[in-house]
Amino acid sequence: MQGKKERIVDFEPLVKWDKGEESDTIELHVGGFRKGQLRVQVNNLGTLLVTGERQLEDKISWSRFRREFKLEKEYCLHSIRAKLGNGVLHIVVPRKLEAKSPIRLVNSQQAVPAEKTEPADRKENNHQPLAGVNHQPGEPDQTGTGSYERERVWMNGACWRLQFVSRRRVLQISVAVLAAAVTGTGIYLVSKYLLDHRNGLIMPGPTQYTTAIQQN
Repeated sequence: MQGKKERIVDFEPLVKWDKGEESDTIELHVGGFRKGQLRVQVNNLGTLLVTGERQLEDKISWSRFRREFKLEKEYCLHSIRAKLGNGVLHIVVPRKLEAKSPIRLVNSQQAVPAEKTEPADRKENNHQPLAGVNHQPGEPDQTGTGSYERERVWMNGACWRLQFVSRRRVLQISVAVLAAAVTGTGIYLVSKYLLDHRNGLIMPGPTQYTTAIQQN
């Protein structure tokens, strides 16, 4: 006498989706199912898969269901939580927190630092000729001050040109090193991917995450 053949009974749970500001809650009424008979999975493409399977009292029939939900990019897939209580499976799907730029308050009446002033007599002395030197406009400077000023200006210009060339050289070297590093990293990643793919270490398809289910 042959044994009885197992029978599959498809189960369609009642689903309710409550939307919130920080997270959404998906409720599935799965009366009769226990924690170990349910599974909640999500992949990196935003597909949330909820499945369940349990044996019925006649010992030859199995009740099962499968529900898929498409999650948009606004949800945080790695923070999904699931909890079973009173025959209802609660799945909490948090939303991504938007980074808000800090608000800067600008005081229109900011204090302006007072300019440093010099005594009047000191300012006047800056424009007076050296004692004992009668220097008229248009005549060569007999004190040598003009020659000193020209040398100082020339030295400042030479130093500025030297600093400009040095900074430009350092920038060129930095760009070359960065380009070489990026090229080397890209070659390494491509070679590793091809080698792993040839050895069968990389399987096609989206990445799957399983969410642990809590129970009251």
